Amino acid sequence: MFTLAHMILDGANGTELQRRGMPPGCCSEQWILDHPEAELDIQRRYVDAGSTAILAPTFGANRIALGRHGMGDRVRDYNLRLVALSREASGGKALVGGDISPTGLCCGSVDPALFDSVKEIFTEQARALEEAGVDFYMVETQISLAEAKAAVLAIREVSSKPVLASFTMAPGGKSFSGGEIASALLTLEPLGIAAFGINCVDNAELISKTVSELRALTALPLMVQANAGLPETVDGRSVYTMTPETMAENALRYYRCGADIFGGCCGSNAEHIRAIAAAVGALPFREHKREKPACLCSEYRYLSTEEAVPAGTLDWSDWEASLEDMEERGVALCRVSIENREQLHILLNQQGLFRMPLSVHFSASELQTQFSVHYIGIARIE
Repeated sequence: MFTLAHMILDGANGTELQRRGMPPGCCSEQWILDHPEAELDIQRRYVDAGSTAILAPTFGANRIALGRHGMGDRVRDYNLRLVALSREASGGKALVGGDISPTGLCCGSVDPALFDSVKEIFTEQARALEEAGVDFYMVETQISLAEAKAAVLAIREVSSKPVLASFTMAPGGKSFSGGEIASALLTLEPLGIAAFGINCVDNAELISKTVSELRALTALPLMVQANAGLPETVDGRSVYTMTPETMAENALRYYRCGADIFGGCCGSNAEHIRAIAAAVGALPFREHKREKPACLCSEYRYLSTEEAVPAGTLDWSDWEASLEDMEERGVALCRVSIENREQLHILLNQQGLFRMPLSVHFSASELQTQFSVHYIGIARIE
C-alpha cells in the first residue's frame, strides 16, 4: 500500500555506480543491465539502511537520453528490465518508483509544438513504467517547469498512481530555466501531484529557506533529497565529504521547516540514508494546512489571489511595448483578451516575456483549452 507517512527515499545511484566501476560518459542504463549485481548491491543496501522506497534506475531511460547512445528504440525494454531489477532488490520491503529525468529540450522559450513533442517522449516512458508495475512515479531533478508539467501530464495519460515532483535549484534559488520554485509547486499541484520537493542541491541554508516558503503555500508533503555536500576532485574523480551525521542534522532542520519525505542525492550512500532514517524516520507525519491563499503565477512570479495588486491591460496593437510599459510601471497582473488564434499563438510562443501572472478572457472555449495545456503557470480565467 502506498503511503507518504515516514517515507524514506534512497540515496545516490550514479555516484555509487561509479564507485563500483561504471566509466564516465557511458549509457548507465546499459551498464546496469550488463552489471546487475552492482545495482542490486546498491539498492539492497538502501533498503537495509531504512529506505521505504527506492527509485528504479530509469532516470535516463527515455528516447532522447538513450538515443545519444544509439538505443532510442529500447525505451520499453530497458524500463521493464530496470524496474524488475529494483523489484528484486527491494525484496518486497520497499516501494519501487519509476524515475523520470528532464530531457533538456525545454530550457528556453517553449512553443506548443515542442511541449507536445516532449510530452510524447515522457508518455512513452511512463507507459513502459506503468507496464513494469511501478508503485509511484518520481519526476526529479527538473530544471524547467515546462518539462515538469509535460511529464506530469504524460504520466496522467497512462496512470492514476502517485506522482512526486522534484526540482533542482541554481545557487540563487531559482530553477535553472530562471523560474520560481514556488511557481513550479503552484502549477503542478492542481495537476494532482502527491508531493513536491527539492533535490540535487548542496546548500542547507537555501534548502531550508525554500522549504519554509513552500510550506506556507501548500498542504502537500514536501521532499528533500540533498547532495552530500560539494564534491572535491581526488585522483581525477569527484568525492563527497559530508558525513552521515551532518546529513542527519540537516534532515532534522528540513523537518522543522516543514519537510516530510527525505532521501539523498549526489554523493550520498547507504550510511547517509541510515543516519537520516534514524533521525527523522520515527518523527510524526504531520497534516499541513495552507497558510497563504491560493495564488496565480507565471513561471517567474506568483501572487496571492487575495492581494490587491496593480493590474494592466495588454494592448495587442503593440504588445511588446505594452508589456514593457507594464514592467516599467510595476504592474503585477496582466489582463489579456484572446480573440483569435494569432493572439493565442503569440502569447504561448512568447510566454517567457509574459513574466507576470495573467488574467485572461477568451472569445472561444477551444482557445481556452489550448491555453490551459500549454501555458506554464496558473492564470485567472475571466
